[in-house]
Amino acid sequence: MVRKPQKKLVKSYSSTLDAKGCLVILGILALALLIWAVFLPGLWPMGSILYSIYSNPIGWLLVLLMLGGGIALVTRLKLQAKAAISLLAMVLFPIWILWAIVSGPIMLQGLYERTVYQPVTELVPLVESRAVSYAEARENFKNQNPDTRFVPGDLDYVNGHWVAEFGPVGLLNSLIYPSQGFFLYDPAGVDKVQIVRQEMPFAENGLLWNSAEFFVRQHDPFVEFHEVLYVQDGQGGYMAMISLLKRAGLARVPYVAEIGLIHSDGSAEWLTPEQAEADPRLEGVQIEPEWLAAQKTEAYGWRNGIWAGLFTRQGRVEVQRSSINEENSAPYHLVSTDGMMWYTPFGPLNKDSLKGIMMEASNDINGPVLVWELPGDQAYQGVDALATEIKAAPNHPADVNWLRVSQGETEVRSGDTDVIELLPAPRLENGRVVLYFTGFVAIDPPTRTRFYVIINAENRDVLQDVYSVEEVNAWLRGELTLNTQRQGQESTAQESQVNLEEMSDVELLDLLEAIVEELRQR
Repeated sequence: MVRKPQKKLVKSYSSTLDAKGCLVILGILALALLIWAVFLPGLWPMGSILYSIYSNPIGWLLVLLMLGGGIALVTRLKLQAKAAISLLAMVLFPIWILWAIVSGPIMLQGLYERTVYQPVTELVPLVESRAVSYAEARENFKNQNPDTRFVPGDLDYVNGHWVAEFGPVGLLNSLIYPSQGFFLYDPAGVDKVQIVRQEMPFAENGLLWNSAEFFVRQHDPFVEFHEVLYVQDGQGGYMAMISLLKRAGLARVPYVAEIGLIHSDGSAEWLTPEQAEADPRLEGVQIEPEWLAAQKTEAYGWRNGIWAGLFTRQGRVEVQRSSINEENSAPYHLVSTDGMMWYTPFGPLNKDSLKGIMMEASNDINGPVLVWELPGDQAYQGVDALATEIKAAPNHPADVNWLRVSQGETEVRSGDTDVIELLPAPRLENGRVVLYFTGFVAIDPPTRTRFYVIINAENRDVLQDVYSVEEVNAWLRGELTLNTQRQGQESTAQESQVNLEEMSDVELLDLLEAIVEELRQR
């Protein structure tokens, strides 16, 4: 008779200890997480968690409601876990799914309302083309890499050159080696691939404390960034430049909040947008990041409202994608008569045609987005179709063997020459701006641009081939006239007169190299 109450007493005391022990463990865990979040907010995965909560608070609130609701149903209403999960799945889970679907459109529609879109009747003409394509720079970086521990990172077009981090590869190297500098591709140089040696305080894709994400989020855990650019620091060295984005309002609209300038000694300057725009070190540098320029183009497709965009897709547009520009898609950072600008060709959602081009100054963070859009039902052919027109033109060199890929059970490739990139090239002629595209033609793999082809986007006329970017630039500025390729004509590009006396030593070396390469291929 006495033992039974004693057993109950022991059982009750044990249960109390278990509950207190759980609370203590939970308290210690919560304190550890708090200390981690305060002192090491950039360390993975804490940085990603904090940013996820900041960028999507409603989604996380719904998750907490589901967890809290499940615990309440089990503990208070004594429902079995299976029944509680089923009830939550019927009530809160569909709301969470709906939010996951509409949160992106809400953000883009908010970005549209925040952005100033200015319709224009003419494109801003270019004064200079890129000398080489993304693919050529990438191949040369890969093929002239002197160290197995390091590889080129993401390529960016900065101050007229392709640059990429000279950063570590492999698990151990990514933990212990910061960036050792960067690759720079200079097509006018005798050694086209240069490695600028300058150790940085992080690696772009480093791991844990060695990463750019750790460095940035130790400064502010609630930012995101998409590119690390390398620019001159005004004292003979280089610094990393990062545009830091934050989110505004319930729509979580992205905007440029700060510009980080990180020096090799680990020190950093954190500039306001106004300070960055006025800083002479950043003249011509894209402090408006490429990702945000692309988002503004996508946001233009939601100008008719969220529900129209979701259900009828009225007015929806997307940044033009193509197999030709697959690796180096828009926006393109180009030299215009108004300075460095982002040019973003766009077309209707899931269509290959070209409907218009967005333009904005890359160093004016909150400046207007100029919208050149074809009227009414008019549209131009997309980039892939223009590349086909280029290949079909009759007056290319006789030894050109265009690359063709047949898709079947196995991929069959024939030919060795391809159009590897097509960039918009608006040109002022006869009092109006005409949209052309400049094509880079190279032998696969594309280690050198063999020649350039220009095509009129409006009437699809293909102009004569030219063999130097200087000729392309002279044509853009109206200093050179190029003929249209016609059936029965001979190739006119090779007939262009070259004045050797006016050419620099570098240009003569390039010409000699091109001649030797041509002879090797014959």
